[in-house]
Amino acid sequence: MTKCTGITAINTPATAPLDTETTTSMPRPIHEERPLPARIERFERVDVDVYSGPLEDLIAAGLVRRDQLPEPGKLSISWSHGKRMRNKCKKDEAYLAVQLYHAVPCVCIGVSPETRKMRKEKQRREWADLQRAEAEGKQAAERKEAAERAKRELQGIYKTEQEYRLSLLERARRTLGSIFNKSDQPEEWHGYRFESSGVDSIMLVIDAITEAVMSANVIFDAERHEKLISGYRALIRAADPAFERQFATLTKIDVSILQGECQ
Repeated sequence: MTKCTGITAINTPATAPLDTETTTSMPRPIHEERPLPARIERFERVDVDVYSGPLEDLIAAGLVRRDQLPEPGKLSISWSHGKRMRNKCKKDEAYLAVQLYHAVPCVCIGVSPETRKMRKEKQRREWADLQRAEAEGKQAAERKEAAERAKRELQGIYKTEQEYRLSLLERARRTLGSIFNKSDQPEEWHGYRFESSGVDSIMLVIDAITEAVMSANVIFDAERHEKLISGYRALIRAADPAFERQFATLTKIDVSILQGECQ
């Protein structure tokens, strides 16, 4: 339902009291473009214009006549082509309804088929726009999340051979740290532990692994390295173009690698 700031008032010629069942002589209200009283608000639905406000203001504004109001004790009434309708009816230009069961009384006036068609199309466009905006917002959030992951990966990418070697040793240290630091604390291992000779043997293996990691030849695949960086850049650029300026410092490769230090 659309709230309108533009006002359309309705005047109806004064007539004698009408029969509560049928009023074939009841004229259709005539629209005149003019301001409504401040306490009346107009809303648009697909098939009706809705005017809400104090009942006396609705009457004074010519939106409804007193003889068109519900009978005492009733909360609503509908009219169509001058007849009181007890069942659902077509909400065309000859439709008028008064509803008193809301917090604020309402008068509903039907609109033309052309207006109804126009409003349906507007409603369809607004819904499509909303769906599109929600989809774009979701895509933007996904791009941002992917960009944040890419930033972390990009910042952590190896830039030198030494960085690569030390990273491997750090992973091994975290995995085997319990042997270094907690092998004598059986409560950490549900009562299990290595005997001293076993720890010594493991330490010798760790020393050998460390020596091998630090001395083995490293093969540097520059094409794959650049492909990884380009992929991260594309993800980041899609969500955060300003981050592009930081790529050079984050991904700068040690010149010694390119000069053949790694084979």
